[in-house]
Amino acid sequence: MAINPEYGRQDPERSYRQGDTVGSYRLLKQIASQAEEQVFIADDQRGNRKVTLRLISTRKTSFNDETDQAVKTAELLAELKSPNIMAVYEIGEVPGYRFIAMEYLEGLTLRQVMLSGDLSILGTLEISSQICNGLRQAHANDIFFTDLNPDNVVVTGDKTVKMISQGVAGPDDDRDQLPMSQRLQDLAYFPPEQLEAREIDARSNVFTVGVILYEMITGRRPFGGGVNEIKNAIKGSGPERPSQINPDCGPELERVILRMLEKNPARRYPQAGDVVIELDRIKAALPPAFAKPIKRKDPWNRVVLVAVIILVIISIINFILQYLK
Repeated sequence: MAINPEYGRQDPERSYRQGDTVGSYRLLKQIASQAEEQVFIADDQRGNRKVTLRLISTRKTSFNDETDQAVKTAELLAELKSPNIMAVYEIGEVPGYRFIAMEYLEGLTLRQVMLSGDLSILGTLEISSQICNGLRQAHANDIFFTDLNPDNVVVTGDKTVKMISQGVAGPDDDRDQLPMSQRLQDLAYFPPEQLEAREIDARSNVFTVGVILYEMITGRRPFGGGVNEIKNAIKGSGPERPSQINPDCGPELERVILRMLEKNPARRYPQAGDVVIELDRIKAALPPAFAKPIKRKDPWNRVVLVAVIILVIISIINFILQYLK
């Protein structure tokens, strides 16, 4: 999408506030502010709809590379028309700022959904299937997500899954020269080839969805620990079988997850669409009981419960002995 310059009379150095206008967008509420960027909920006065508006300063700072990456990512995502990818409506410029107008989403991140304890086996399959449907559309346009994780997936009120992204690789990118994050919340979802600076493709995103699906099913990531431990685990031995953590993970679902997590890309599903077919087949065969929230076994809870019971018994015995004396 070409940048459409939009010039106004605002001071380039000023910070925007609620009630101001940026291009055709009236700012309703600020929801984030960091470094050289502000994020607002805004009203698109042309289309009578709410949008999420990112305002990124164009001043010469150490954040200029990040600004260019944000705009480049937005330009790539603007070409995608998928119900499972956050839409980008417009990229423009006003004095001192570049802005990105995006779809306004109301819901929870997948991370928040996972922490809520409300996920069922059927729910995890539906979420994973929708993610893969979005990826299928992106891959058809030769676009690959480089930062997919539960914090960058939103589940809306009507249970539509939307991927948001700060990083994608497009047709003109060197897919073996991607920026390398050192944050645990990013590294834990990287495929081996991305960690080793090898070229990524559709199978790389399949691996990442496998990590997310494993985490939804078991309540833990397949590759844990510190930065070096995570890297070694991803490139080294396979994870614990999910059925050993959650017995409700049947053999067919376990087979799909472990194939998605294969170290060698050639042994994974070649396309996200292949995963959708497998998940939908498993989902259709599951009984209604699998629509209930997953109840995971937590050995620490049992230890604490036993300890409390022992303490209560000891207290009762002591009370009786004291009474008899």
